[in-house]
Amino acid sequence: MAEKKTDEVHIVETQDERLGGPGKCGRLFVQYWMDNGCTTAAEVAKKIPDVDIKFKVKRLSDFDSKRGTFYCDALLMMDWEDESLSIATTKSSPDFFEHFWPKAEIQGKTPDSEAPGMEDLPKYKFDVKKKFGEHRATLTIPFCMVLFARVNFREFPFDHQTLELSLKLLSIRVPGVSKGTRPTARHPHRWRGLSDKKEQGHQLVKDADSLPEYDFVRLSSRAYSSAYGPFIDPADEKKYADDKEKGKLYQDQYTLQIIMVRDSVSVMWNMCFSLFVIDVMVFAAHGIPMSDLADRLSVNLTLLLTAMAFKWVLSDTLPPVPYLTTMEVYVIATFASIWIQGVVFWFLADMYNYRCADKIDYWSGEPLPVNKTVIMDASCKMLQEIDRSVLMFEVLSLVLKNMWFAYRVVVNKKSKVAAETHYVNLGGLSEYTMEENLKFVAPIEKCEMNGISPSKYPLLGTGGSGGGSTKNARVSPEEATK
Repeated sequence: MAEKKTDEVHIVETQDERLGGPGKCGRLFVQYWMDNGCTTAAEVAKKIPDVDIKFKVKRLSDFDSKRGTFYCDALLMMDWEDESLSIATTKSSPDFFEHFWPKAEIQGKTPDSEAPGMEDLPKYKFDVKKKFGEHRATLTIPFCMVLFARVNFREFPFDHQTLELSLKLLSIRVPGVSKGTRPTARHPHRWRGLSDKKEQGHQLVKDADSLPEYDFVRLSSRAYSSAYGPFIDPADEKKYADDKEKGKLYQDQYTLQIIMVRDSVSVMWNMCFSLFVIDVMVFAAHGIPMSDLADRLSVNLTLLLTAMAFKWVLSDTLPPVPYLTTMEVYVIATFASIWIQGVVFWFLADMYNYRCADKIDYWSGEPLPVNKTVIMDASCKMLQEIDRSVLMFEVLSLVLKNMWFAYRVVVNKKSKVAAETHYVNLGGLSEYTMEENLKFVAPIEKCEMNGISPSKYPLLGTGGSGGGSTKNARVSPEEATK
């Protein structure tokens, strides 16, 4: 292909002789290892360097609990040791098309987010300390995108969410090898680990927190195989062990988890305290005489409607989830208390009217004979004791409910979550787990539609859209064009 500019003609190569580029190994990489013990291209492929992964997060914002998304502005830093740089044509600025050049893919981006460009040139940083190898190369890729997050609101309003920055190292093409080779992703322990006072591993810069509702408390990370995920499913344990024994297991994916805890002060005062007031005001209905059922139920139903309004506000705050949150359990307990109170008020009013003073038949409304045995007889004193017993039960249930609520506060307090060190198994949550792998295999006799097989070649003996066919018989591409 030629490009004309005034009187000069510039020839653009259609194929780069260096063979390298993002996701490839160049000519000098192959040459170095062929000169140092490798006899085949397959052996050269085994010399692909491990890649250290580091994230430096500059901004986290716009966490959408309903969509399960968040905005991230960060730097992806990849470091590796490439011994072939020792024979680079220009030591001060090597041509990385001649050497190893990894390529990564950010996982979990939303459809409207653009993938970061992977064409930035790596840099050669000769390691004078020689602690992890002399010939260090590094590649820094900035990215800004909206990512998906798997949310867990079981402990709302004391929930802690896990934001994930995950990347997958793509297969590396080595000249002479038909299949790509997976590079190994590693923690940033070598050049950017805790041993370096400047780097200190993964970082959230000072002004990264743009989520006023949450506080970041800790980081966690894991390198794993994209074929099995960070946690091995029991059904895959045998296959995982076989791959590991045969040397087929690869570690090509790396995930950084950013754990944040909700600041629940606002929710506690605006919702929890309001519901506590409603729970206490339920007791006031017991101050109305038992015979005044309408007055008692007016207090009861007013408080029920008020609690229901809080339930609607709560439903609008959270996405639809297949479980009850801590706050929802607290609200439902309030509903249950008001409901039980209303039923008891009705029962006591009936007993008071039909049994307290004059004994009246429950069905006919006629006074009962003095000498007749009364079913479910009760005195005014007994009914009063029942009413006060119900009041004590309501007080006890309120105390127990708030003791349970206080326990959830202690269990999920920020300092306790910050002290944890484990990698969060989000895939283990029931709402993100399939009971079994879904597979579909079409019956062979139903593979064709209008006489066209899945291979896009017509079956022998077909008569257009409706003719009979010879089962499973296919023609070659040449015959298909006749």
